[in-house]
Order: sequence, then C-alpha cells, then structure tokens
Amino acid sequence: MLHFDQQVQDVASTVTNAQGDDVSASPAHTEPGDVRALVIPLRPALPNGDYTVRWRIVSTDGHIISGVFAVGVGAGRPPPQAAEVQTASLDWPFLIARFAYFLGVALVIGGVVFRAAVWRPVVATLEGQPRAMADLRERIRATQLFTAAAVLMLAGGWAALTRQGAEVAGVSFWEAFDHRGPVASAIQATRFGREFGRGIDLAAIFCVCAASAFAIVRRSRLGAAALAVPAMALGVWTIVVPGLSGHAGDPGRGAFTIAVDALHVGGAAVWIGGLAQLVLVLPHATRGLADAVRDRARRQALGRFSALALGSVAVIAVTGAGRAFFQRRRQVWITHPVLGQRQRQIG
Repeated sequence: MLHFDQQVQDVASTVTNAQGDDVSASPAHTEPGDVRALVIPLRPALPNGDYTVRWRIVSTDGHIISGVFAVGVGAGRPPPQAAEVQTASLDWPFLIARFAYFLGVALVIGGVVFRAAVWRPVVATLEGQPRAMADLRERIRATQLFTAAAVLMLAGGWAALTRQGAEVAGVSFWEAFDHRGPVASAIQATRFGREFGRGIDLAAIFCVCAASAFAIVRRSRLGAAALAVPAMALGVWTIVVPGLSGHAGDPGRGAFTIAVDALHVGGAAVWIGGLAQLVLVLPHATRGLADAVRDRARRQALGRFSALALGSVAVIAVTGAGRAFFQRRRQVWITHPVLGQRQRQIG
C-alpha cells in the first residue's frame, strides 16, 4: 500500500520480479474508504527474491507523479535492489502548454486593465481628429494583441487539460481531442481537471464580453458598462482558477490561500500585460500625433502605468513571500509490510 497526503488516482502502477515479469494480481486501485491510499494487489505465494515497485499516479491537483523502489521476499536476504533507478523527468508538452496558458492570462488580464485604467483616461485628454486617430490606432493594435493572447490562453489551457487527461486515461494526445469516454472520466476524476476545465470555458466567455465592451464603448457607454459587469466577474474567476485547481486549492487550505494565490496571479498579469501594452500598443497608437501632443500622451500613460506597476509588484512580493512562508512541503508516505515505512519528499 502506498499512502499519499491527498486524493490520488492510479495511472500505471505495477510490481515486477527480477526478470521483469508483472506479478500484480490485478490493476492498482485506491483503498475503499481512503482515496489517499493506493493498493497494488500481488499474486499469492511469491517466490523469494527482489521485486521492483513502479508507481505512477495523478494527484487531485493534476500533477502526475511517479517513483520506483524495491521490496524483498524472504528472510535473511540482503537489502533488495530495484531493477531500475527512478530518474527525474519533466513533461515538456504539458509545461509548454501551461506556460502558453499563463502567458495568455497575463496578456489578456493585463491588457484589459491597461486599456481601462491607463489608455482610456489618456485618450480622453485628446480632442478632435488627433483623438479619433489615436483611438483607432490603439483599437486595431490592442485588438490584435488581445486576440493573440486569448488564443494562447485558451489553446494552451485546452492542450494542458487534454495532455493530462490523455496521460491518466492511457491514450495518445491525438486520441483525447474530443474529451469523451475514458478521457472525460480521467479529467473529471481530479480537481485540476474539473476546475481548470470549467475555468477555460468561463475564460472564453470573459474574452467575448471584454472584447465586446471595448468594441461598443464609443457608441454606447451603457451597453459597454452592461458587458463590463460580467467581464469583471469572469476576469476575477480567470485569475482564481490557477490556485483553485492547483496547490492553493488543496483540501484544508481554505479560501484565504486561494485568494492570496489569485492576488499573486493578478498582480503578475497586470504588470506583464501592461508592459506588453506599453511596448507594443502605446507607441503605435500615438505615433501619428504632433510631437508635443504625442509626448504628453506618452508621459501621462507612463505615469499612470508606473503607479499601477508599483502596486502590482508590491502585491507580487507580499503574496509571494506569504505563500513561500506558509507553504508546507508535501509528503508521500510509502508503506509496505516488508519495508515498514518510508517518507518521500515530492515538493
């Protein structure tokens, strides 16, 4: 029996003898009444010798974890030796997809905040044709960046979810495209799959609401405000999802930990996304203005964003330090009637 500190689901756990033959009596499963305990049934009356236990599980927060250790059958034998040594490996496709997702989140959330809190007040100080021209240039470039960021966020999140579901279900990534059958069951079996999948769907609605609000704000402020309300709610949920589906949402940690994690993600998004707007959108939006007007608009935008960025960095520092201080190291307790009990640090 392998005992973990949170709910797990078996991916591919086996026990083999020195010749590499599988001696498991049936597939591994969680202990009835204890979703943290993984049982690998063994065939009865195993001959004396060394056996290698290879465990591979997915935790409720979506991490696929594996390990190898040896057990021995028979009294008076030397310490058992595993047939192989566990080597650290990284799931690069999953990590790349997650990176794309977080980059997209930062660019989308930060871009929306920059446009609302920095650009709209700045462009309101312009008048006549310069204002119309700057507004048009900003709208075109910001929409291009927003679209690319939304694609990164949604495609990266969907690919990460599909990759995790495919690994748990034991099928290829390409077979998992429709998220049905065993893949759907695998996704729904973990908190990561449930919350992250729901978060991606709501993030897509957020993108539609935010884009629509900016598109109609010049024609109908009331209509834009009506769209801004659900957009803000969904935007908040978008930055809550990473913590809710990850370590911050582990059982027993409570809403406060999730809130701190969301503030950390939100602060990073406002900073990173705002910098992208400052570098890629603002120069393009103001380049056709007269020198004096352009310089004034850029100074105003820079001043507004500097105050916003300072607050964001402060939030990142405080929440990051707090999470680092209170983060307890997760442990896996591995028990076996021959070995007794081992403690394994996994993060």
